[in-house]
Amino acid sequence: MEQLATLSIEDKFEEDLCEEDEELIQKALPVSGNSLPNRPPATGEEYLRMVRSEANKRPNVVIAKNQINKSKEVRMAGWVKRGWANQMELDNFDQNSNNLVNEEWEKIFLMKFDLIRQFPARNDEAGWLKYCYGIIESPNFVEGKGLENEGDVNEMTLPRVSIVSRIDQSTTITLLLYHTKWLSNGITIAQSQWLFALLLRVDKLLTPNQMATLRQLCKKCIQIRQKTDKEDLITLASLDMIIIIVRKYFGQKDLL
Repeated sequence: MEQLATLSIEDKFEEDLCEEDEELIQKALPVSGNSLPNRPPATGEEYLRMVRSEANKRPNVVIAKNQINKSKEVRMAGWVKRGWANQMELDNFDQNSNNLVNEEWEKIFLMKFDLIRQFPARNDEAGWLKYCYGIIESPNFVEGKGLENEGDVNEMTLPRVSIVSRIDQSTTITLLLYHTKWLSNGITIAQSQWLFALLLRVDKLLTPNQMATLRQLCKKCIQIRQKTDKEDLITLASLDMIIIIVRKYFGQKDLL
């Protein structure tokens, strides 16, 4: 009996709330309170009554379902997860330890972090070759052979926004000149990423010498494209990207 009484009180309270809501909400169109026929609405008034009836059946407050992933596994990109797993294996990372990393690992990591923050000098072509691609070779050797195989992955630097945004205009043009020299018989994915990032950094207002560097890069890409196998779609797409940027965005449409 007590439970029934409680339910009746709650129902009465909800009805009172509905009546109060109806009084507060101004009706756009007058709708009669006649009962709805047991058939599809035949008139505009019956349709409005049906809509009003369906609206009154809905709760005043709706709580959305929580879509947060409750899994304890940290979501990360595949290459990040693989690199983290390899790092834990190589450095004897102890997940059960209160310390996140051991002191030796921390020292090496901070040293690498500091090296990444420090750019090579603008005229240090060998330094930039190692910085960008992890290759410890003479730039003259690379100029003749190209970057068919990239260097040590752990020594490479991805052209992230946080890095490229700190490179000034003059250094950017110099790097484009270096990358043009490093292109030979093809273009690697890392090269296309660096070239795209550097072209994003270039101001549209250029001096004649700076524009000449972009034209030289475009000509080199056109030459490589003419020798590229038509089935090598990745290389063709990478070359086309650079050619279109120089020809159309920087207005060098005479380059063919």
